[in-house]
Amino acid sequence: MKLIERSEIQDLTAYEKVRSETRLTVIKLRSLRRIQAGEQLSLVFENRETLLYQIHEMVRAERMVEDAAIQHEVDTYNVLIPGERQLSATLFLEVADPARIKADLETFLGLDRGDHVWFDLGEAGPVRAEFEEGHSEAGRISAVHYVRFSFTEEQRAWFVEEARSVALVVEHPNHHYRVAVEGETRTSLSADLLA
Repeated sequence: MKLIERSEIQDLTAYEKVRSETRLTVIKLRSLRRIQAGEQLSLVFENRETLLYQIHEMVRAERMVEDAAIQHEVDTYNVLIPGERQLSATLFLEVADPARIKADLETFLGLDRGDHVWFDLGEAGPVRAEFEEGHSEAGRISAVHYVRFSFTEEQRAWFVEEARSVALVVEHPNHHYRVAVEGETRTSLSADLLA
């Protein structure tokens, strides 16, 4: 997938003119690209459109006008662009009750270590999540993680063949989920793997 370039980032005035429409489009796209596993874990799969929107929102929120600052945002979010035969996602650990944040997050300790999250591709084998480092430490885990799934050519072919079964699996001592990946979500993610 092609990286985002600085020239694609609109200035604040130009972006404000299209923000409402862009926001609605990306909300719909993110909803389509979201896989919910249980009540507290979800993955939103990123692509150029979702990340371009995020850069524009950061530039807007921080009122950035300096090229160096904007380029820094572009560089930061380009790391999340999936490479060839990859899917890239933001994994959220969602706790609704503020009084339960620490206790609920602790039940996910170790999720980002080992092989706890993967796509089950049947005979093509598992595609395991590769977690970005630096989002947890001893006794603490972040509520937001960036993950990448790297497919072999055989696994990519399996995933994009809609007649074949694909599931997202979370297998952790405290959390066990299996979610079928199908319909429009599967079609959208397949497009990333074919890009």
